[in-house]
Amino acid sequence: MNKILRVLTFLCLMFFINSCSKDSVEKIDFDNDGIEDSVDTDDDNDGVLDVDDAFPFNKNESVDTDGDDIGNNEDTDDDNDGVLDVNDAFPLNENESLDTDNDGIGNNEDTDDDDDGVLDVDDAFPLDATETEDKNGNGIGDNGELLACTDILYVEKDGIVKGEMESAKDLKKWTFTDVTRFAEVTSKFSSAANLSGYSGQGYIYNKDQGQHFGNPGVNVLTYKIKISNTGVYRFQWKSIIINNIDGNSEHNDSWLRFNDADDFYGYNAGQNPTTIYPRGNKNGSTPYPKGSSKDGWMKVYIKNVDIWKYSGTTNDGPGYGVYVVFNAPGIYTMEVSMRSTYNGLDQFILMKAGVNQNIAKSDIIPVSEIVCNE
Repeated sequence: MNKILRVLTFLCLMFFINSCSKDSVEKIDFDNDGIEDSVDTDDDNDGVLDVDDAFPFNKNESVDTDGDDIGNNEDTDDDNDGVLDVNDAFPLNENESLDTDNDGIGNNEDTDDDDDGVLDVDDAFPLDATETEDKNGNGIGDNGELLACTDILYVEKDGIVKGEMESAKDLKKWTFTDVTRFAEVTSKFSSAANLSGYSGQGYIYNKDQGQHFGNPGVNVLTYKIKISNTGVYRFQWKSIIINNIDGNSEHNDSWLRFNDADDFYGYNAGQNPTTIYPRGNKNGSTPYPKGSSKDGWMKVYIKNVDIWKYSGTTNDGPGYGVYVVFNAPGIYTMEVSMRSTYNGLDQFILMKAGVNQNIAKSDIIPVSEIVCNE
């Protein structure tokens, strides 16, 4: 009897234990979604399956990128690279934290961090898109030095000097037109398609300073040129007549002077080759051109109305090309003065005799190097 009682007692006890265990499991439902955790695939109901969830019982966390047991939402440095997430361009990549040029490639992998077209290995300032060189090694980029420089030189190379007219340090009262001011000009004068053919940052012209047909020396621009290859150079500028309302001849020229060159003259290589010199030239040379000239200044005019083009002649009547002579290496000064209104000037060029002028004036030849005259 006692044996039967013990067996019955044991069976009842096992039934009680099994019932309690079963009830306990069934009652564990962390997210209270009605699905027991034993079968629930997302116990904290945060939308991330438990198998992919670093914190399956924390609805506020699911990822721990750096494995430090602090979820990314709470962690202030998710990739544990020592850069806080708020300052990290790549908070989930321990190998990257900066993207200077915002191209989606971190600086460590990027070969051109500032996206200036110069590889970092060749760039003296790899994180500054405005600078690439520091020729004198003083820690200041060459471009920045030029901006601060009060006296710049255009350096001749291989018998060519090419410069942007708007690059003069002081434009006086000449009007500078770039893309931001382009609409004002094109709405009144030549077609936008033609005027938009300028090079560099823009172009300059005498907009509202009046005509100066007989009096050069108004709002003079100076361009200092460093010559190494001596000889005879031909001068031209890339220009256009912006306003043709009053007729070509009223808006087609500006004054030019090379007062410290060894000679400055016009030359016509026709059947009877002739040389002419500006009135008041330092050598006292004659004959003078037909039309006005004064104090060593010559007017240099163009004939092209509707397109930017390299040209430059002097003399009323048969046109004479403009030439400058540099007998010794050194620094010389080119001066430009207002004459007619709406004579647009974009570039200037000096080409030594023997240089292929078509190539020199093309985009194959870049503008000359500009350096600070120290």
